[in-house]
Amino acid sequence: MRFKLAPVAKRDILDITDYYTEISVTLAERFVDELDTTLHDLGFQPGIGSRRYAHFLADQSLRMWQLDQFPFLLFYRIDGQLLDVLRVLHERRDLSADLIAH
Repeated sequence: MRFKLAPVAKRDILDITDYYTEISVTLAERFVDELDTTLHDLGFQPGIGSRRYAHFLADQSLRMWQLDQFPFLLFYRIDGQLLDVLRVLHERRDLSADLIAH
């Protein structure tokens, strides 16, 4: 399965890596490695993501996966053979506002 990052998801990832880079380059690399692994794993089993936040979007296709080592949630849709990553958000953000604004 292929994956596509929405422009706002790319910005989320850049902001997160910039933040972690200011703390430690190694920490930023660990975040990117975990994100890559997560995307790879979701590519093999895209349906494992939770639909807990699906009610925020009208199409109900929204899925979420929480990273293991970092406090971020990856929001995505499955569109045929495409995993469409919508956002990567900190678990303490106002998720409803951030997802609806997408």
